[in-house]
Amino acid sequence: MKKTISAILALLAAAALLAGCNQSAPTASSPPPGTSQSPDGGGTSQVPSGSQSPATPSDDAEIERDSFGVPIRDFGGRTFRLLINAPDQKSEQGMRQWDRIEEIEELHNCTIVFLDQTNENQETLYSSILSGEPIADLAYVGGPSLYFPNVRMGYYYPIHELSTIDLDDPLWNKDVMGMYTLGDEIYGLYMGSYVWGHGLFVNTDLLARSGVTENIYDLQEKGEWTWDKFLEIAHKCTTYNDDGSPRTMGVMESSTSTLFMNNIIYSFGGSYMGVRDGKAVCTLDSPESLAALQFYQDLYLKEGVFMPFGDIVETRFQANSWFKDGRLAFYTDHVWNANLASMMDNYAVVKFPKHNDTIGNIACFDWPDCFFIPSTVEDPEAVGAFVHVYFGGSNPDIGSPEEGMQLLLSAYARYFRDERGLNETFRNSLLGIGVAFDNRALYIDGFFEWGTVIPVLNQIATGEKTPAQGIQEIKPVIDANIAERMGY
Repeated sequence: MKKTISAILALLAAAALLAGCNQSAPTASSPPPGTSQSPDGGGTSQVPSGSQSPATPSDDAEIERDSFGVPIRDFGGRTFRLLINAPDQKSEQGMRQWDRIEEIEELHNCTIVFLDQTNENQETLYSSILSGEPIADLAYVGGPSLYFPNVRMGYYYPIHELSTIDLDDPLWNKDVMGMYTLGDEIYGLYMGSYVWGHGLFVNTDLLARSGVTENIYDLQEKGEWTWDKFLEIAHKCTTYNDDGSPRTMGVMESSTSTLFMNNIIYSFGGSYMGVRDGKAVCTLDSPESLAALQFYQDLYLKEGVFMPFGDIVETRFQANSWFKDGRLAFYTDHVWNANLASMMDNYAVVKFPKHNDTIGNIACFDWPDCFFIPSTVEDPEAVGAFVHVYFGGSNPDIGSPEEGMQLLLSAYARYFRDERGLNETFRNSLLGIGVAFDNRALYIDGFFEWGTVIPVLNQIATGEKTPAQGIQEIKPVIDANIAERMGY
């Protein structure tokens, strides 16, 4: 799994570098990276003692740019060490990225060194930060579960204090930025708008065998893809054997992470975590969240079209197996992790049904890793300038943002069986920013023990507890862990 995630991260980083996530190049009127103009424009702030900021042209001079349109900066021969997996030298996209890296090294007078994202290097990085000699100048952090505790430990440099990083630049994803913000302080950034997400996979052959005549994409396009329609189709696709065991099923919970439940909660306008009285707390007790959990329970108890985790599902992979075998109508997973290449039936990929028009059809996405600058790095202003050089600009070989998008879509095409899933669903929601984060993004994975929470959520699903009873039991646990992680 870690190798898969690393591969996806490498692809997204390559997309940021090659597809031109920054669609507007810096202008001569903007404070050039490497200067020390204060954020409010009133005077200057001191560059850290002993630092050597990269040389940049003056505002009055004609700015020389590299082939990506990035202003050329002289980093004085500095070596930038990146705790980021190196681009793949066996792929065309990877080799194009290496060409870009060589151009940066030559024109911007620096050397770029990649360190593998191994557990050993991650552990060494944190100890080296505390020693004052970090092994990397720039690194990825694996989601919010590590981010907030590490901020409290003092591992990350406050990016909002750097004059060389423009937080208003479209290069930085503003939705994701909010995940990595504490008050007005920002310690991590994610480039671009490319975030992989969860999809609702639909076995269209099973639907046809069950007498469903509507085209699932047409329902989505016309705004008719609702939970009521979902329930109607799920009933047609659910059948039982004489002994009462399910022969085919509408939907199963896909894993211990309750991905299907998460999307129901957010589509109803609920959430796992929110802010009350200025502090982050569990909000599963909101009317919207409780209504969603009641619907989730009804799918099993009243409708009989749903198999929750922990009922007869013995492993997190059984839903995947049932879907591939043509026995499951709907399946929730990450688009890159469904592993459906060998599936005989055809399938579609759509957003999740809508509860109302205000929220609409959603596509929850997983937490995105961000990059951070170690707190004790030498000359962090120069690192900030390097960040804009490395991730910024537009690839002249691609020519336009649309062509850059097509390059990225081509890399994901193998996960889809039709153009509509790729271009209507993935491009417009799963790849971009949906209306909701998934559970790990909002209540921050690691804020509480899954062993305490998951059994209660499953008891809600199976009717052993009402939604109100279950949430009343686990909310204090979640709140206590949020308070501990956030330092309240």
